[in-house]
Amino acid sequence: MNRLLLVALLLVGCDATVEDRLRACGFASEGSLPALPLYDDACYRACFAGASCEALDAALCRTDVSLLIECDQQCAPRCDDGALIAPHQVCNGFSDCADDSDEQGCTPYVCADGQELGSRRPRCDGWPDCADESDEEGCPRIVCGDGTELRPSHRCDGYEACADGADEAGCATLTLSCR
Repeated sequence: MNRLLLVALLLVGCDATVEDRLRACGFASEGSLPALPLYDDACYRACFAGASCEALDAALCRTDVSLLIECDQQCAPRCDDGALIAPHQVCNGFSDCADDSDEQGCTPYVCADGQELGSRRPRCDGWPDCADESDEEGCPRIVCGDGTELRPSHRCDGYEACADGADEAGCATLTLSCR
């Protein structure tokens, strides 16, 4: 797995303590870090923020996944049969648990025009799911110098999506000691 993507997976939705920990360990310079809609969960953020520099380095480099397993054991949602699933798999409209327990009790998403999308959580995912596109109204966007609008996931992902590079301006440099 690409190191930048793995860092992004660990950082998404992070608060300053995770960013500060990565900087204190020498893994990130000042600037914005990647953000993707995974592990947007206080438990995961606290688990990663409390890890030692050695454990973070091993997890980011995939030389030892003990920290990732530890955080999953503490934080991941569980199916009724005890199986672990990723937080984004709960109420996503797909049965990820053998017994469908991850989709039970989910509140359906209702578009402005009354269209019901089931338990999927489409709000601000960058793709209009409602016929009236109300699920994407008022969502944060990155605006390039030429006026092109991009999803927030393009910010600091390591690839210039804006012709002028605005989506990568001010991003942190990541340094890992992977061997």
